[in-house]
Amino acid sequence: MLDDLTWTDGVGIVGSLTICAAYFLVTRGRLDAEGPAYNLINLGGAALLLFSLYFRPNPGAIVIEVLWAAIALTALVQILRRR
Repeated sequence: MLDDLTWTDGVGIVGSLTICAAYFLVTRGRLDAEGPAYNLINLGGAALLLFSLYFRPNPGAIVIEVLWAAIALTALVQILRRR
């Protein structure tokens, strides 16, 4: 399996680690789950994963990442409207 990895797979792995890191930081109280930083990190991670999924499509993964990005975007819009 490792022999089959490409640089685009690496981008997707970075995206996964990014999303997991944001969640980890929230669970440890180091990042506010309702703040813009958390949602920007999630949006960035989803974008990286979607980029990698363009080259190796997986419908289930694409759906979850589109939803993840949409949730992050709607949260960011809500945060901007409150200001």
